Amino acid sequence: MKKIIFLLYGIIFSHIGLIKAQSLELPKNIQSPNASSLGKYGDIPMDLFTGRARVNISLYSINEGNIPLDISLNYDTGGVRVNDVPGWVGQNWALNAGGVITRTQRGKGHDEGKTCSNGSGNPDSNWGYLFYRSDLQAGNWSDGGNIRNLVHNYMNTYGNSKDYEPDIFTFNFMGKTGKFFLGEDGGWKVSSKDNLKVEINESDYFLPLNVKFFGGQTANSWKRCPSIGKIKISDDEGNYYIFGKTQNDIEYTINSYDHQSELSLYSSAWYLSEVYNKFGTKIYSFQYERGDDQGQLFVNAGWKFLNRDACGVYGACGQTLYNQTEAWVAGNLIKPCYLTKIITNKGMSVNLSSVNHNSLKYKADDPIIYRTNYRQSEYYNHLVSIGQANQAWYMFNYYFWYSIHTPINNGDPMTENTIYQTGNYLTSLGKIITEWKWRKLNNIIIKDENNITLKTVNFNFNDDPTKRLKLQKVTIDNQFKYSFDYNNLESLPTFCSQAFDHLGYYNGNNYDVNVVDQTNHYANRQTNENYVKYGTLSKITYPLGGYTTFEYEPHKYSSNVSNDKASLINESGIIGGVRIKRVTDFSDPNNKVIKDYLYQNDIANNTPNGILLLKNLYNITNFAGKTDCGSNFYETSFSMNSIVPLSNFSGTHIEYPVVIEKRSDENGNSIGYTKNNYTSYIDYKDSFVNTIQLSFSIFDPKTDFSFKRGLLRKKSIFDVNNILKYEEELTYDITGTKKVRALSYDIFGTCFLQGMPGIPNGQPDGNPGLKGTAYEIYYSDFNGLTKKTRTYGNGGQFLETIENNSFIDYGSFGDNFLKNKSYIDNDGKNISENYIYSFDKNGTEPYTSLTNRREFSIVETSKLADQEVLEKTKTDYALVPTVDISGNPITSQIFPQKISNAKGNNVYEEKLVIDKYDIDGHILKAHKTNGNYIYYYYGYNNRYPILKIEGSEISDETAILGHLNTLKSLLNTASPDYTQIKQQQSNIINSLPNHMCTLYTFKPNYGVSSVRNSSGIIEYYNYDNIGRLINVKDQSGKLVKSYSYEIKNQ
Repeated sequence: MKKIIFLLYGIIFSHIGLIKAQSLELPKNIQSPNASSLGKYGDIPMDLFTGRARVNISLYSINEGNIPLDISLNYDTGGVRVNDVPGWVGQNWALNAGGVITRTQRGKGHDEGKTCSNGSGNPDSNWGYLFYRSDLQAGNWSDGGNIRNLVHNYMNTYGNSKDYEPDIFTFNFMGKTGKFFLGEDGGWKVSSKDNLKVEINESDYFLPLNVKFFGGQTANSWKRCPSIGKIKISDDEGNYYIFGKTQNDIEYTINSYDHQSELSLYSSAWYLSEVYNKFGTKIYSFQYERGDDQGQLFVNAGWKFLNRDACGVYGACGQTLYNQTEAWVAGNLIKPCYLTKIITNKGMSVNLSSVNHNSLKYKADDPIIYRTNYRQSEYYNHLVSIGQANQAWYMFNYYFWYSIHTPINNGDPMTENTIYQTGNYLTSLGKIITEWKWRKLNNIIIKDENNITLKTVNFNFNDDPTKRLKLQKVTIDNQFKYSFDYNNLESLPTFCSQAFDHLGYYNGNNYDVNVVDQTNHYANRQTNENYVKYGTLSKITYPLGGYTTFEYEPHKYSSNVSNDKASLINESGIIGGVRIKRVTDFSDPNNKVIKDYLYQNDIANNTPNGILLLKNLYNITNFAGKTDCGSNFYETSFSMNSIVPLSNFSGTHIEYPVVIEKRSDENGNSIGYTKNNYTSYIDYKDSFVNTIQLSFSIFDPKTDFSFKRGLLRKKSIFDVNNILKYEEELTYDITGTKKVRALSYDIFGTCFLQGMPGIPNGQPDGNPGLKGTAYEIYYSDFNGLTKKTRTYGNGGQFLETIENNSFIDYGSFGDNFLKNKSYIDNDGKNISENYIYSFDKNGTEPYTSLTNRREFSIVETSKLADQEVLEKTKTDYALVPTVDISGNPITSQIFPQKISNAKGNNVYEEKLVIDKYDIDGHILKAHKTNGNYIYYYYGYNNRYPILKIEGSEISDETAILGHLNTLKSLLNTASPDYTQIKQQQSNIINSLPNHMCTLYTFKPNYGVSSVRNSSGIIEYYNYDNIGRLINVKDQSGKLVKSYSYEIKNQ
């Protein structure tokens, strides 16, 4: 249906296409399931490089103010982790409807700019990265001596640790993905393929949920922290996007669900609140509501032993720091929010209805949850047994304050929820977890500005208390259905099961929760190639009867990255998560196309080529470091969650440098294959800057170059006889070296005093251990510089073309623009195109204003052959008369005002002048140099053109506007009277006998429904009930064109 609208627009605006051409270049902390599932699409590349398929179900699209908003479902084909709680559209599904920013905390501070007051009367104790970034600006910032000095002087004047690592913010909204973070210069830096600017001001920080004090406290020394609230992101077209404008638009987290009063309640996810165009007009607004508390639990066990050599007055020592060999659960408390409505500038609404689901949740009688609660209840019962029942209840309140005092309604909660007053602490602890609730999305209803329903989308789930939330069906307008099948989703265990592999995927091998077997733990966590596929999507059936099936296999690798990141170690194995093995598309049960995916370097060589980026490490023995005095300390430890938690490992855990897509027909006969080569760790290894440890190790943060990996380097297409027919080769490079400095550090006691007069037991002596590693975070663009294509004929002959691009950086945020592209034509000439942007004319109005509002349009283009100018095009911007949607004059706005061309080095000649716009950016009046004028008038709430007039200039449009207002009213009714509409169209035609008129009607959200010209000829466009054009008829009902559709296998 969209093609008909676009076709019509192409006809209407063929005169002014030059304007378009000028403007179109170019878990340290845990979120809720909804936020984290959206976040991963900004973090993990969804392509064959990681063994994933792109699964997208488009539900609805809106384009208001030339800012598209797509509502769709995405499925993550990477496998189901045991501990992954489904979001509101089911296991591994995510709803895209707006966007979200999620945060990964790094360093010491809870936020980048503000934290809590340390004591009564003290100002906010600034310990975020923003306040100590200047310590990293020195030229010797990464020298060992400087690192040691910074670590040694880690404490600020308020007694808090300085933060030298910026948090990482990952975003996914309106088709834009990437990350941003603070730089040591104090500016926000953006790593993205889109040109974006981030702004967070001092006034944008506010108290989460307006909670002022730590649980139950009112003293100044117990004040809560302000956290980042509103975030503004601006694109390069002048539009801007507001996240977290209100409390309900922000998700909050406490990093320990059972130590709630001790830790900060901080913002961990910001949902898209509003979208504005370049004129500051609000185009979309998003409304959210706060949901019930949620938790995200994980299973843990481990121990740590530390010993130290003697140094000066400090003797040698050795002590066990903790010893937890019995598995237990820990996790976060989350205050989620849910999207309820989207409202557009024109009054259209998208309404989302959700309710708490009845599917599988955490259970109090789950063995490991029960054991954890039992151990905690022993503490409270002991206090009761020694006559301190009040203290027991006080401590229970203290540790679970925000669970017990719910809901939080814009301020400090002080009223207890009586459901937790069970008289039995084991029961009360169980209720803390069983009262957590998750939602399911029931339906989405889209309505127009007159509250008429345009589309209804219903979601059907299993909703079984013993099974995970499973999306079974999506029904559109109560008749068109997508249905989904899965591989043994019902057989997955509970969320706190111990039957998971190294990466958390199901392996069917439960271990003993009583005493974790350290010796065999690695073997117990090996991936099972059958169980790892449990829960994955196996089939999608489409509304018209076609379907797609998916087959999976575990990831396989032939090498893994060394602990120091410097090399690849030859070692093969399988690892958790799954990769796509086969995708089969059926137009019907007898017609199919099969695509097999081979993760190997050549079609005839089946050796795996996967690169495992990080292996789990559960045990370390005598890992050596240096103390402040200079002696060695040694760490020996075990953790069942890996010494280097992969939950904090950003991006994919495996890469495939070559993936072959082999295609077969319905009989299994090969119809050729495509070989894709990607940039990988072989080409771009991560690195370190410096460390004060004895050597670089797996524990140290790295300078991450993953932004250079996963790009198509070479694509080769072979025919059914395995003969090369076509290939592309691409090269990439960064335009400029843009990076941020960071320092990860730790300072800790290595020996603890016992029995010293006047000193409490457990105090560290004066010789702490020091750790410090300097690293960098890049935000450079890695652009495609060359593209070489070869088309092969018989006998090996080929036709080759080479394209080259050059880019420039602009500003300090990470903006990057194409400045030149060139190629060799068939005559051997070097053809190049050069671009001048609005910011190149900064300092001259109106280009300064365009630059200030980040409208970075191309304003001049020149085309050359062997450095000789062939032609030039220029778009002049100016303040142009502007009207509102009712035709009333308003303040003139900056728009493209004149298009000029020149051949060679000749003087520019005007081709088109635009005389008037409306506030939505529609051209209403324009003229050519020959004096011919073109007028456009819009209806349907100013969405679609209903009249085009060509001819001489109209001195007075009053009569036309009168007719048009009547016509608009007729078109806007729920049941238009087309007899009256045609009569009114005739009135317009008759009032303009010397002009050529074309009039249009539309079926909103489908396309054009009729086109009428001054001669009275009318064509009617008819659609089926899913919006496809089926025929075109003339005014007599005679068939002009007809269309039929069939599913085409790709």
